[in-house]
Amino acid sequence: MNAFEFVAVLREHGVTLLPGPGGRLTVRGPKQVLTRDVKAAIDRHEHRILAALEREYQGTPGPCIRCGRAARIPGAERLHDWNLICGDCATPDDVAEGCVPAEVTVRRWAEA
Repeated sequence: MNAFEFVAVLREHGVTLLPGPGGRLTVRGPKQVLTRDVKAAIDRHEHRILAALEREYQGTPGPCIRCGRAARIPGAERLHDWNLICGDCATPDDVAEGCVPAEVTVRRWAEA
C-alpha cells in the first residue's frame, strides 16, 4: 500500500491528516481507528504521508481544516478565521457566519 492509499483508507475511517507546525503531521480521528499499530504506522511513514499530502494540495489554496482533503476551487470556502474548508464540509452555518468563496480571496491576494 502506498502513502496515497494509506491516507485514503484512514480518511474513509474518519481520520483527518493535516500538515502541522514544524513539518510534523497532525492526526485526528476516532480512538477505535487510531490504534497503537495504526499510530505506529503513521509515525513510521510520516514523511511519505506529508509528501503525499503536499502533492495532493498542489494547485489548490490548501487543505480543508475539517477533513484534510484538498480544498479545491470552485467549492472551497474561507472561514472568518481564514481557515479553508472544502465544498463537502461547508455547512449553512458557515455561510451564515460569513465565510467567502476561496476563489475570491485567492483573486484578491493575487491582485495585491
